[in-house]
Amino acid sequence: MGKTYVCSDLHGQFLAFQKAIQVSGFSLEKGDHLWYLGDAIDRWGHSKACFETIYNWREQYPEQVKFHMGNHEKMLLDFLASPNELSLSMNGQLWLQNGGMQTCFSFLNEFYDQMPPTFMDLQQAFLTHYPNLIQQLRSLTLYHETDDAIFTHAGLYPHVPLEEQTMDDFLWVRDEFFEHYNGKLVVHGHTQTFTIPDYSKPIRDRYGRIEKYGTREGLHITPHRIGIDGGCASRHEFYFIEWPTLKTYVIPCERIHDWDVKEYKLQPIV
Repeated sequence: MGKTYVCSDLHGQFLAFQKAIQVSGFSLEKGDHLWYLGDAIDRWGHSKACFETIYNWREQYPEQVKFHMGNHEKMLLDFLASPNELSLSMNGQLWLQNGGMQTCFSFLNEFYDQMPPTFMDLQQAFLTHYPNLIQQLRSLTLYHETDDAIFTHAGLYPHVPLEEQTMDDFLWVRDEFFEHYNGKLVVHGHTQTFTIPDYSKPIRDRYGRIEKYGTREGLHITPHRIGIDGGCASRHEFYFIEWPTLKTYVIPCERIHDWDVKEYKLQPIV
């Protein structure tokens, strides 16, 4: 029986993904499993390669690969499925403000010397060259549950049964989850671990304003939550995690050959 690996939030950092696959020895052919927790696209240049690789693996190995939706896949889906000019404009602005232009370049550069100039033209370009993309995005799942944990993109809204969580909860939740959740262990991405309030140390300027969060890195582990977003969106690190041992292959996005392996331990609920 193969090993299981969990990862999330590549945001177009395909070279880091390739390095993780190489150094971990991951192999679907040998029976390994991959659980991907969303946000393959946006921010950086190889969004298409990230999305299509994981999606195609899921199609080829449906019993071994899970591909959960992230909020960035949802923003792209909302844009592509917008039924009128007003929703197209609103969804397009939200998506592009959150790194969507890099996804446009990644998917469309081979067809255009310049990006289509309007949201309507951009939508039509995607639908023309990738007619199955809406269906593919809609097929992404929101979560899955095992005996020991729940795996999803952002987290869960506290004190709400799993079956009553909304799509926005699975894809966008932050503060409520970090401050009040105390249920079954949730493995999640979405929030870069070094920005999670109870994990990172705020560094302030001379006026007391937070300049950045720093000093602590790696997986964010509490008895109820494990954060695995290493910060590919900000060109920090990609974490490729063996489950449930938490052996983690750490790939720096800008220095992929300086990869490392770190060992972590689950924290029991007391």
